Amino acid sequence: MEVFGKVNRFNQTGAVHPICRAILGNPVVDFIKTFRVEAGDERRERKVAEESPLVRALGLAYHWRGLMESSRFKTLSEIAEAEGLDKGQVSRMMRLTRLAPDIVADVLAGKGEFRLERLMRQGVPRDWEEQRVM
Repeated sequence: MEVFGKVNRFNQTGAVHPICRAILGNPVVDFIKTFRVEAGDERRERKVAEESPLVRALGLAYHWRGLMESSRFKTLSEIAEAEGLDKGQVSRMMRLTRLAPDIVADVLAGKGEFRLERLMRQGVPRDWEEQRVM
């Protein structure tokens, strides 16, 4: 029995259609459904992370650090001039590279209570244990 061009789940007697029974109990189909749910969750987490000002600032700070490590820039003043920013702002953002790796991972996953404004205002302690109780 077809409904709008698709196979109806039930036949005329009310029993589950044999094709649907094979699909519903199929481990491959169950895996695909689970995969789709997990992939959707991951996409949502990535979207949250991508939209976060803290994630963008972390990316920029690590980019600047890479530029300094590769000797393309020698000082924060050079970076500030190239970016058209104040040296103090660049310096505060560079402090984000001192965040503990587990905190960075949480931020990238969209977890945790860290906000860019608070980190810029309060600063980032050098000690990772102090960071975890902020």
